[in-house]
Amino acid sequence: MKKIAAVILTNPAGELLLYLRDNKPGLPFPHHWDLFGGHVEPGETVEAALLREVREELGIELSAYRFFRKYEVRGDEEATPNDKYIFHAEIDQPQQALTLYEGERLHYFRPEEIGSLRFANILGRVVADFLREYDPARPPALRPQGVHHIAIIASDYARSRAFYTQVLGCTLLQETYREARQSWKGDLAIAGQYQIELFSFPGAPPRPSYPEAQGLRHLALAVADIEEGVAQVKAHGVTVEPIRVDEGTGKRFAFFADPDGLPIELYEG
Repeated sequence: MKKIAAVILTNPAGELLLYLRDNKPGLPFPHHWDLFGGHVEPGETVEAALLREVREELGIELSAYRFFRKYEVRGDEEATPNDKYIFHAEIDQPQQALTLYEGERLHYFRPEEIGSLRFANILGRVVADFLREYDPARPPALRPQGVHHIAIIASDYARSRAFYTQVLGCTLLQETYREARQSWKGDLAIAGQYQIELFSFPGAPPRPSYPEAQGLRHLALAVADIEEGVAQVKAHGVTVEPIRVDEGTGKRFAFFADPDGLPIELYEG
């Protein structure tokens, strides 16, 4: 399925930056207003395509952006069915400081002006959906670089350390005993990356895993071969639930638990 990456650009005043498509022969939706963006090329991520298209069409680099929504475009809405990945970003450049490299002209519109515009394909609905949720006064969302680590508290530190290193194959990077807290801390790596901190704390109460409880649910580990992964875990005497299929992705997965009952999932990569 063809993929499209596009961005809704706003300025600090809450106005939306759009561009007017050319009126060239054969160009679909001539003289309709459009978002900045375009096709995702083979081997390119949606995010990389977004940054490239904005650079090519507007000559700017997006330093921050957030995903808004995915739209599956089918039927007569466009000539070619596609999946549209819509993002939002705020820029502070005035209109006169921007150069349009594709299209006829660009313009900042106030939200109340949007309803009178002719949009290409389904973008009128996309922008209307965005405006129903958009609040210019809302502070920008945090954009983490990734998950730094997951902390796990063990009832029996030595037993859990053996489980995570010998059963799951984590690498113990370093280990520290903190006398003041009577607490062990082990830094564990998965596939060479520091991702788990294993702790012991005296008198720490158990946290229920079953029945389902609120809060953090489980730790999921990606494996290339689900059958092989399950077999390797079972070889250590660990009970593993039957392999199931994720209906959303078609990938297979299976659950088991660590020594304190924390659910761990093997997910087919």
